[in-house]
Amino acid sequence: MKKLTQLIRALLTSLSLVTFPIWAQGPDSGVELELAPNVKNFKELQRLDRQIVELSKRAQPATVCLVSKDGRGSGSGVVVSEDGLILTAAHVTSSMPNGVIVIFPDGTRKTGEILGADYDRDASMVQITDQGQYPFVLTGESEGLQRNQWTVALGHSGGFDPTRKPPVRLGRVLANTDFVVTDTAVVGGDSGGPLFDVEGRVIGIHSNIGMTLSENRHVPIEVYLSQWEKLKGGKTSGRRFNSNPQPVQSPDRPMLGVQLGDGDGGVLVTEVVPNSPAEKAGLRGGDLIIKVNDQDVLEPNGLIRLVGEFKAGDEISFVYRRDGTEKSGKATLIKLKDLMEPNQVPEDFPTEKAPSDKDELSEEAEPSEPAPEKEKAEAEEDKKPSLEDLLDNLLKDAARNNGRMELTPDLVEKMGGMERLMEELQKRGGQIAPGAMGGGGDEFFASSLKALEPVMKKNPGVTALVTVDGKLAALGTVVSANGRILTKNSETDEGKLAVKLGGQEYEARVLKRFPQRDLALLKIDAKNLRSVRFQIEEPALGSILTASGVESEPLGIGLLSVPGRAMSKVGFIGIQAAEGEGGVLVARLVSGGAAEQAGLKENDVITSLDDEKVEDPISFGGLIRGRKAGEEVRVGYLREGEPGELKVTLKERKMRDNVQNDPRMKLSLGRLSEKTGGYPDVIQHDIPLPPELCGGPLFNLNGKCVGVNVSRAGRTKTYAIPSDEIVELLEIKMMEKSKPKGSAKRSPSKKETLEAIRAIRESMKQIESRLEQLEESVR
Repeated sequence: MKKLTQLIRALLTSLSLVTFPIWAQGPDSGVELELAPNVKNFKELQRLDRQIVELSKRAQPATVCLVSKDGRGSGSGVVVSEDGLILTAAHVTSSMPNGVIVIFPDGTRKTGEILGADYDRDASMVQITDQGQYPFVLTGESEGLQRNQWTVALGHSGGFDPTRKPPVRLGRVLANTDFVVTDTAVVGGDSGGPLFDVEGRVIGIHSNIGMTLSENRHVPIEVYLSQWEKLKGGKTSGRRFNSNPQPVQSPDRPMLGVQLGDGDGGVLVTEVVPNSPAEKAGLRGGDLIIKVNDQDVLEPNGLIRLVGEFKAGDEISFVYRRDGTEKSGKATLIKLKDLMEPNQVPEDFPTEKAPSDKDELSEEAEPSEPAPEKEKAEAEEDKKPSLEDLLDNLLKDAARNNGRMELTPDLVEKMGGMERLMEELQKRGGQIAPGAMGGGGDEFFASSLKALEPVMKKNPGVTALVTVDGKLAALGTVVSANGRILTKNSETDEGKLAVKLGGQEYEARVLKRFPQRDLALLKIDAKNLRSVRFQIEEPALGSILTASGVESEPLGIGLLSVPGRAMSKVGFIGIQAAEGEGGVLVARLVSGGAAEQAGLKENDVITSLDDEKVEDPISFGGLIRGRKAGEEVRVGYLREGEPGELKVTLKERKMRDNVQNDPRMKLSLGRLSEKTGGYPDVIQHDIPLPPELCGGPLFNLNGKCVGVNVSRAGRTKTYAIPSDEIVELLEIKMMEKSKPKGSAKRSPSKKETLEAIRAIRESMKQIESRLEQLEESVR
């Protein structure tokens, strides 16, 4: 019984990251690491803040996106030499057999050559072939890392996105064996990106993730350093992380129609192609294939090679495990060409599919045949085991797998969600406080929160608890002394509202709702409240941030990952831009896009935009970026040498939501907020707040409110409405003051002051950008 309790505690430790995202012990490293010292005081956090801000300035320009020339995959990398040598993950480059394009954060594109790779350790190199001087970072050491040592991650999460640069995230080392394991959360598209120490040196390269926020695995930098010349010289070895052993695929190749990943004791089915042989045979995402035609299969490549020995029309049999129960099935293979359909993706619409962080192998398709065996699969689904049986099987499997729990989207759904699963584990293992999980409290994390006390002491009683029909719905931010509370809109749109603040409960009424920003302004009958102090100026990239709870306690510690940006009504012209003689070549038009509707044609050369000269795709992207949907621009162009001009009304760019469609991401982070995009302006940070803890203030180390948290939007991101937006809303809607009478000289209004501040901020950004360019030119 003692062993079972210990196992449950270990499982709860990792699962608790869904609800208590940072407060958890890391995975068992197998080797005892030396502990880093606990955070001593607030001054130490201030010093860390300065280090990470400086690190971010140097690291972000050198963090690149790698995209295959045939559009099959993308990932990240980091430039480590002035002539453009890039470190990345082997599973990223193995998905790019036809060549690689290197995209810098500012949109600059260069051609890359894949060099050597160690596929067993997931290490690879790429060389930019275009001569030049590129921003780069230095390598550090991964040997001797301490447990709890601070780390910073960057990468092009979800693939290249022209609306933001690679996000910056904070974490710490938890283990160091074959991989450096951290709780520095990464996601699909980050693969190949850099992990830094606080000195700004690369100590690892992102490789793969587990089911919790504390399972982020990075290739140790020593793997590269120990075979530097070999990798640089183009030599390859191993096969474990080679996701493309057969670069040229015959259109007649037999296909089952699944996406595959590594599994314990078999091959994990991560996704099933609709109407494919796999779906018709009853396979579902989360199934673990263990045999094909009586032959054991242990890895994705092995299963693909085995299926490749057959031909389309052959019937194969297979054995798979679902929720701990073995089942069998048969499928008739079909040809690759019968599954595949060309996927036309314009270059300026960033929908390249990022490679999975689970070493996934893909068979993509959009078939159209019906599924005659669907009813049979549904009949099998009706034979559901009980909740007790599911949990028993989970614990048995976890015991056999050294404490690793195999969770699938279907299984979590059957158990009523991740919270229900945690509740059931707690019932069997006893009521375990988060600090006691895994054999002891997390002293380092506790010391980090304690060091934030000066921030909390400046803001007592500014965070409220908002309930709907007596149940927690969200937090609230006190914005005035006379009882105005800003909170979430979508979580408070139905039911009886109440606010708990300072040990009292108040009835609340809605003064105004701001659905675009998912905010609601409440009023309670209270006076002399302490309100937050807003800082209008946006914090620097990489600044340390924290959020407060109702007891003025810090809810976590994180970084400003992405500066303010629009997520709605982003202007989109709808072309694939390429270099052209005298301007930008229209290589491809988006069907129904703004450019096509205005009359531009493929092979036109764009020479100007609103009378500003266009020289290359980078300058063109810079002129388009920041414009709103519905805005009209004048486009000068050449068509067969003849000049012309058109007026183009920009359409709205569709923003991607990678997490909503990835069941493994949902499992690893729990519930997301109802609204995860479409905001007019947001800042992004990496404190993983659950939806019910959004609505409260976000603070910098000066104790100023820099935003109000509105959305848990993914594994690595939480959105906040920036303070300048909040102040403007309050000024226009509720806090307009009358002008003083008899004054000879009128003082500027808050709105005028805000406009002046914004203009100064924009000028400062331009100056800083120019200074960075000058610094790079003299390196």
